[in-house]
Amino acid sequence: MSPLEKKQALQETASWCLERCIKLGHCEVFEDLNKMSTAQVQDFCKACVLTGEATQDECDVSMMFIEDGPWASIDRAAVGV
Repeated sequence: MSPLEKKQALQETASWCLERCIKLGHCEVFEDLNKMSTAQVQDFCKACVLTGEATQDECDVSMMFIEDGPWASIDRAAVGV
């Protein structure tokens, strides 16, 4: 992962989610940083971008770590994470 890619993902989460993860399927930055599966990162990004408005809470990267998020329903052990 390039430093620029990581910086954009962390600082401009909504645009990174839309352009890189949802449109292109390149979700590796958050997969690597947060030890999440591709499906979990895509669920986070969809909540961030596709809800009609990108609010601060929905795109807050620290929210990726909460256990009761919609992306948390995917068993990490089952996907090898």
